This record gives sequence, C-alpha cells and structure tokens, in this order.
Amino acid sequence: MNVIAGGTVSQLSGGKFANGAVSSAFVWMFNEHSHMKIASKKLNVISLLDKWAKGEGGEYFFDQDHPMTIDLQNSPELQKAINQWILEEHAVGDKAFLKVSFFPIGKGMMNLTRQFVGTFTASVYQLDKYKIGVLLFNNTSLKSAMYHIGLPDDFGKRFNLKQYYYFEESY
Repeated sequence: MNVIAGGTVSQLSGGKFANGAVSSAFVWMFNEHSHMKIASKKLNVISLLDKWAKGEGGEYFFDQDHPMTIDLQNSPELQKAINQWILEEHAVGDKAFLKVSFFPIGKGMMNLTRQFVGTFTASVYQLDKYKIGVLLFNNTSLKSAMYHIGLPDDFGKRFNLKQYYYFEESY
C-alpha cells in the first residue's frame, strides 16, 4: 500500500510513479529492518565469517558500490538471469524473483564473495523503461553451514547473518 501511495504522490508532484514507488518500497524495507546495519566498505567475507563464528548475527545492507555487491553483480549466472528479464520487456513497476542457480564450481566459485554467499534470493524491479533494481538476499546460518546434518529450523538463531545486496543496472 505504501508503495502505491509513494508512486501516486510522486506522479502528482511531477515525478515518475516508479521512482516514488521504489523509494517508498525502500523506506518500508528500512523501517521494517531498522536494526539493519549499512555495511561499511571494510566489511568483507573474512570479517563476516568472524561475526558469524562468534554468534554476532544481524542484518547488513550492502549498497551497489560495495565490493561484495559488485562481485555478486558480475557473476555469470546472475547476469544470465538479468539478461533474460531484460529480453522479456517488462513494464515499469513490474517485479519478480529471478531464477538463479547455485554458483557451480569452476564458474565463479573461486570468488570469495560468491563462495560465502552461495545461494540467495534475487528480486528484480523494473524502475524505468531501461533501468532495473536488483535486490539479493542471503542468510548465512549455522543450519545452512551444516545443512547435511538436518538441524531443526530454529537451531542456532544467534548464528543467523542476513545480508541484503542492492544494485541498479541501466541498459
């Protein structure tokens, strides 16, 4: 609802509906996740692993200029999914989950960021006729680290380390 209101206000004040809608969506996300930390440029895979190992979970937002976001943005599997979205020609305001496979060994897994993140959820938003926003979500957890053991869903909650990576692409 906030997204529609933001888009309508933006359009009534001379702006674009999509810009107002996307701005409202991000305001909502940050309000819902007000405890989320903006990741500093110094935060990297090693420091995240350290926080995770110490049980210092939390939520982190990585902007499009962060080196880890750039590593993920440049992954071949994600770019393939983005290119497929672009070819389908979506209307401004459209959004969807992208189908992205796990980074296979030999195709980018030697990249430390991609190896740390592994699998993630990718959402794409059509911001403008030739511009998209992409939000990646990953939850590094004790359960995911020991997936093959079959731990209960609530096991090791303090070891949850949630990451949100956001970038925009023009084409």
